[in-house]
Amino acid sequence: MNEIITRGRSVFFWCLVVASSAWMASRMSYILQGVDISWLQAPIFLLFVSCFTWICVPFWIAVAGFFVICFRLNPFVLERRLPLRSRGKELEKRHAVVMPVYNESSALVFGAMAAMYDELKDLTELAASEHFDFFVLSDTRDADLVAHESSLCKMLRGEGRHNFYYRHRQNNVGRKAGNIEDFVERWGANYESMIVLDADSVMSGKVIVELASLLEANPQAALLQTSPKVIFAKTLFGRLIQFTSRLYGTLFSYGAAFWHGSNSNYWGHNAIIRIEPFRRHCGLGELPGRAPFGGQILSHDFVEAALLHSAGWGVYLIPWLAESFEQVPPTPLEYLQRDKRWSQGNIQHLKLLFRPELLVSSRTFFVLGALAYISSPLWLLLLLSSSLDAILEALLVHEYFPSEHQLFPTWPISRGEDALYLFLLTVLVLFGPKVGALFLNLKSRISRLSFGSVSNILFSALAETLFFTLFAPTMMMFHSWFVVNTLLGRTVTWDVQQRDSLGLSFPLALSRSGWIGLVGLSWAITLGLISPTELVWIAPILLGMLLSPILIWAVSSPYLGELSKRYGLLLVPEEISPPGILAKVHSNQLRLQDLNFAAVVVEDYTPMELRAEMPTNPLFVN
Repeated sequence: MNEIITRGRSVFFWCLVVASSAWMASRMSYILQGVDISWLQAPIFLLFVSCFTWICVPFWIAVAGFFVICFRLNPFVLERRLPLRSRGKELEKRHAVVMPVYNESSALVFGAMAAMYDELKDLTELAASEHFDFFVLSDTRDADLVAHESSLCKMLRGEGRHNFYYRHRQNNVGRKAGNIEDFVERWGANYESMIVLDADSVMSGKVIVELASLLEANPQAALLQTSPKVIFAKTLFGRLIQFTSRLYGTLFSYGAAFWHGSNSNYWGHNAIIRIEPFRRHCGLGELPGRAPFGGQILSHDFVEAALLHSAGWGVYLIPWLAESFEQVPPTPLEYLQRDKRWSQGNIQHLKLLFRPELLVSSRTFFVLGALAYISSPLWLLLLLSSSLDAILEALLVHEYFPSEHQLFPTWPISRGEDALYLFLLTVLVLFGPKVGALFLNLKSRISRLSFGSVSNILFSALAETLFFTLFAPTMMMFHSWFVVNTLLGRTVTWDVQQRDSLGLSFPLALSRSGWIGLVGLSWAITLGLISPTELVWIAPILLGMLLSPILIWAVSSPYLGELSKRYGLLLVPEEISPPGILAKVHSNQLRLQDLNFAAVVVEDYTPMELRAEMPTNPLFVN
């Protein structure tokens, strides 16, 4: 894709964001003329502009995605053809499929890898399996799990999967990024590329082959990122996330591909990476200073994409490759635990913001990634400022003659209608993308049937909108707390992510989120006694805070998740007509989880090494 086109679109995108934010800022400035408390005008104005600018970004991404999908255009060239073309013939290079794991379920990991291996083996017309080696790269610390992993690898290799390898790393320095770096240094020189998966990732054989073929056919591309869909959700919370990402995710993926072009971002998994440029440019050092702002880079994926951009390589988001999947944390508490780690990692990126080696697009991703979490305390401060203004106006007596020799009174200025107008426009920006995605899915007969029916889509969309509207204040409060903890210098730990859940007890949900309910209750009582009108405006936020423990407890239930599926609520295409790869994964996992192994000698099953060291990028050399 032409670099001039990419930059032109980026400039146009930010012009739209700035113009819409500036217009809303002018309206807010007009409304604030009616605020008696003059020292509150500036904070409210700045907080509103910051928050509105933030929500304008996904809005304009969605607008582009809507038109690209509606007119069936390619997001890169706006023509009805693919801009990145595969050769349409057999692969020529060798590629690796790598899955870094850390204390994960062996059945989960090896069941998925075996299913992907077997799918490639079935693509005999492409001789695909001869071009791929599969690696499970274990950083597992539990000795029993390590023995189980080694035994499963031995068993799968014994069943004829000869290109299936397992390596256990004794020293897990650098976490996931260090795990990948170790692979690149030891075996990377043997391969043209690596497809990087998470422990819960799945890709169909056709997608794996298509990614490799696209990379071989487009020598300017260093990284092709797929847009994974959520699968295998069992709890009600997981199914809500699964449905939401499936219904609306395509719209945002096509929009992001249109705006970012060859300067797209990397999400750390379900992507193919050309190994040689990654080896030369993506060796991560440590940031200067102490954690959490210094030390090891937590969110390494954004940084690796930035380093490839600065070296002149293309990074693309490929939204049309459908059979790329991932799983989601089953409960809100697990989901928020993951967000806690991501929030610190994304804020850490701000330390690289002004390095001259990086492109403007990379700095933009750093800012947007940090704002994904910093926006929460900004929203909270805006709401508190608004409530404080209402309280002070109710308690203080308006001065009709502020000047000693004033002839006529200064009447209070009411901007109620303008405030309502501004509120409705904000709601449009927040919910407009959802309406657009819903329209596109209802417009297409194939899409309607893939979700079950029109009524299933509408009721499910209504249910997820209601839930996430009520749950948004909880996310705001937790994210604000994460940001405060990061600013106070508290670091996160590298915890094992829970993939399955039997639900949460209400006492646990209450102990973790009861403080949010208490804050909401105090807030509501204060406004009810002093400014009932303000309470009406802010009621949805406070209701969500009051219900926080109940929501977290209820949606963590696998029973309610199964009930929603039984009654056709929150269904996704992968449940109605499952792709073959998912059936194979499920079958493998059921088979492997029942196997018991006696104590064994742990062995690495690895091919011959051809070492090629990854030099540390000059960006990290002090």
